[in-house]
Amino acid sequence: MASDSTKILKVFYCYAHRDKVWRDALERHLEPMRRLHQIITWYDRHIEAGVEWKKEIEAHLNTSNIILILVSHNFLYSDYCYGIEMQRALERHKAGEARVIPIILRPAEWKETPLGELQALPTNGKPITSWRNRDEAFQDIAREIHNVVRTLLAQPQNRSGSALPFSIKSLTLRVLYPDIAEEWDPLENTLTPDNIDATSEQTVWWRCIANSSHKWQATISSRVEGYRCPVCTKKSVTDVMIPFGNGLRHERQSQGWSIYQVAERLEVPTNTLAGWEKGDFMPTPMMLRRICVLYGKTPKELGWPEE
Repeated sequence: MASDSTKILKVFYCYAHRDKVWRDALERHLEPMRRLHQIITWYDRHIEAGVEWKKEIEAHLNTSNIILILVSHNFLYSDYCYGIEMQRALERHKAGEARVIPIILRPAEWKETPLGELQALPTNGKPITSWRNRDEAFQDIAREIHNVVRTLLAQPQNRSGSALPFSIKSLTLRVLYPDIAEEWDPLENTLTPDNIDATSEQTVWWRCIANSSHKWQATISSRVEGYRCPVCTKKSVTDVMIPFGNGLRHERQSQGWSIYQVAERLEVPTNTLAGWEKGDFMPTPMMLRRICVLYGKTPKELGWPEE
């Protein structure tokens, strides 16, 4: 049975921060479902500065249709993950309000916990790290999650207590692409990222997060496909990426921090941080903001491109 194409499910990631690299990898394998407007995903890095994080997590946990619990020794060790998030997730699962799916990252004694009563992924609960080809493990997980998504979308939505799928009409730019929404120009546009469709072909004004004097017009859909500030992207590697990378490395060294320590604070792989410092690639706008908060510097002070 075909799913209702006007509805979309909300997927919540319950995981330990030390396992963020695994969450990110899983997100990439679930990307086709997001592009098909079958799911939206949420995890705690979407919380904006100044928001009371426990209430924000609880609100999203209580309104999600599918809850993915990323199981490892890190997760089982975390009092918050195991004692609060997981317990609430299982309550909603038992009440028929949400579907909880354990994702086994590494070998751990999870079968002796309440999670042992649930059907885990990958197939037979074999940990991802035990697969010779980890892409096959993630493909196995994504395939089974997609089956669950199709089943839930095909079900009648009048069951008492169950979380309802979202209408696609409610999926604004702010909801789906908060990074891009940060570059929305509030002075030039009459609309806001909160009331415009993320798939719109409308041309609007944008303001570069790195330099507010960089303003340009582009369709919303082109931004979603990866089109960025034309001023910054026209600059050469030497003009843009190398100075910024040097600034990051200088700031880290002046703090006496190792690459590992900074990567842990930013919750990114060490090779990603090393790539920024070498000038191989640039961070996203949201990650740039986190870097600035960590170092207590403005983008300009870190060498971010300016006119």
